[in-house]
Amino acid sequence: MSIPLEKHLFTVYASSVALLALKMLSMSFSTAFFRFKTGTFANPEDNKGKKSQPNESVERVRRAHLNDLENIPIFLFVAFVYLTTNPSLWSAQVYLYSFVAARFIHTLTYLFAIQPFRAISFFVGVLATIGMSVQILKTYCPC
Repeated sequence: MSIPLEKHLFTVYASSVALLALKMLSMSFSTAFFRFKTGTFANPEDNKGKKSQPNESVERVRRAHLNDLENIPIFLFVAFVYLTTNPSLWSAQVYLYSFVAARFIHTLTYLFAIQPFRAISFFVGVLATIGMSVQILKTYCPC
């Protein structure tokens, strides 16, 4: 069985996936950068056998990365299923690109401790995922 996806819809999805993947990889490198910069390592063998004390800069980057790991995978799954509902190109662009923009803004506002924009960007991403989920249910749920 093949899933027919309109090429332009898949382009929106593929570009969203690529941007989010690069963003998540950059968070891994950011964590490593701050670990080396501050001499704060998670494992004693990485710090010549000495135990490191937690560092707020490292922990802030790590928490931002963990937040991505909690939100981006579910978005990618929901977004792919959403594309099978045959949405308009405009709707797909609004949902997917608003999520991508929200995650970039969320990371920046997390790293620089900027509220309320961190919370707002988080909820924009959540609402995009919920919106697609509702559309999936409207299309496939026999309720």
